[in-house]
Amino acid sequence: MAIERIIHFKGNEEAKEYIPKILLSFLIQRLNMKYDDISQKVLSRFSDYQTHEFFEMYKKSESDDQFRNEAQPWIVKQFRKK
Repeated sequence: MAIERIIHFKGNEEAKEYIPKILLSFLIQRLNMKYDDISQKVLSRFSDYQTHEFFEMYKKSESDDQFRNEAQPWIVKQFRKK
């Protein structure tokens, strides 16, 4: 729904830049985090490559539990690098 709203108000071309962050927000929500807990500051720390890697992890997971078990340590590891 968020993507549709952005496309409607900003147009297809401008919406493309928002899609990785919308996807990232969706994936973090799958980790049972409330949307209010996900600040723009947190989302901005993810590169496009990390967002893609995160999405690939989600696609390969067979369940939300498996995704949570893999994703949470992965996120910690990503931010320890910085």
